[in-house]
Amino acid sequence: MDYWDIDFAPPKTHVDLYRLIKPFHKEIGLERCNLKSVEKYLGIVRADQIDGGKSVQLYEEYLTSRNVATREIILLHNFEDVLNLPKIFNILLYIEKNKIKRPDMLSEKQRAFILSLLKKNKLEFNFKADTISKNGASKLIDTLLKGNINSDELNNLEASFKN
Repeated sequence: MDYWDIDFAPPKTHVDLYRLIKPFHKEIGLERCNLKSVEKYLGIVRADQIDGGKSVQLYEEYLTSRNVATREIILLHNFEDVLNLPKIFNILLYIEKNKIKRPDMLSEKQRAFILSLLKKNKLEFNFKADTISKNGASKLIDTLLKGNINSDELNNLEASFKN
């Protein structure tokens, strides 16, 4: 962006598609939830044969060598990553449209206990029961039992309770 003098403000939020897909991966037929598995599931065949780790390594090499062939490998990899993002995003639409539920959703007992702890501690926390995992609920319960937390701090912790 700097090189071409393009005015660009980075997004204020970050979306990690794999983190959003992972809780549902087995329900939609994925054995694993990594880029190669997701692309295979979607029928995506890439021309490049490197992974993200190799791309970083090649980029480090390119910075010193300025080898054109290395640059082309990196650019192809990045191009295909960006090209396939909308297809990968469609998995989230599929999950939402088909109302696929997480297998590790918090139990009704956990939900009731969390609500009672919030009430007891006079805290407000607007969590969605259908997005918090059992593991996240356990972390939340532990946090509430330890005390010394206010509503603002609790809301800041929300992202960590979803996986």
